[in-house]
Amino acid sequence: SKIEAGHLELELIDFPLRKTLEGVLHNVEVKAQDKNLELLVDIDEDIPECLIGDPTRLLQILTNLMGNAVKFTDSGTVRLSIELQELSKDACLLEFAVIDNGIGISEEKIKHVFQAFSQADESTTRVYGGTGLGLSIARDLVEKMGGELQVKSRLGEGATFFFSIKIPISEGDSAEGLERVNHDEQRRYHVLLADDNPVNQTVSSGILQILGHTAVIADDGLDAVEKFTQEEFDLVLMDIQMPRMDGLEAKDEIRKLEKGAEIPIIALTAHAMQGDREKYLDAGMDGYLSKPFMDDALRAEILSVMKKNSKR
Repeated sequence: SKIEAGHLELELIDFPLRKTLEGVLHNVEVKAQDKNLELLVDIDEDIPECLIGDPTRLLQILTNLMGNAVKFTDSGTVRLSIELQELSKDACLLEFAVIDNGIGISEEKIKHVFQAFSQADESTTRVYGGTGLGLSIARDLVEKMGGELQVKSRLGEGATFFFSIKIPISEGDSAEGLERVNHDEQRRYHVLLADDNPVNQTVSSGILQILGHTAVIADDGLDAVEKFTQEEFDLVLMDIQMPRMDGLEAKDEIRKLEKGAEIPIIALTAHAMQGDREKYLDAGMDGYLSKPFMDDALRAEILSVMKKNSKR
């Protein structure tokens, strides 16, 4: 909705490219491992490390493309390639490509894949799920960056999604970007992210990776409780409105399972009303964020709840 209304603005900050790419791999590696897929990254060694742009949105684009490639590939590899096409004193032209050997797309269906709420055909939606919004959003973000998202594919022979964008080169040491992407070890957290919306999952997990944290995604409250029993987490981001079990119910179940200190839980809601923060804090949440949120807001809320938690 922000894109359609013309309200989406890209940031221009220093950021380390290779560290951002690590975030992309972290976002998709669990699902790739579940399918025994090999994730590969080929990055031209002549590409400067410190660039100027919007790492959150770049991460969102590449996570979507890599996530789709993993979703529609049953065996083999998924590869992210970044090639240096042009290099000047102030900028570089980079081609990003995501290549898979999955189910592919028929020639007559290719023209529809970038349309909102559209996938290759109805059977794709039925078998693989998804809203059909991801590629539309990725296309719009690439266009905001001055590029064009394109695809080459044949049915049964995999697909290649690619785009080229010109990115300014930073003259500094990318201190701001490094601060956001490469936090000190003591400020890295393993986060359980519960949200039933795939787009929100992609954006929120991408922001977490930019901030230097790792994320495990739960599709609803019941899934969050189950994942909480399987491994240890430092923090939970809990959507409120979810099917099967909502965020408040999931919070109560997690509290019953805890052994020792309570894990900090931040409530997430897309329907922000005056007084909601106080309502959810009174209900036992440790923090609160209304969606959509930017990385600075999430970073501040995480630091706040973790600081309060350390004093308990």
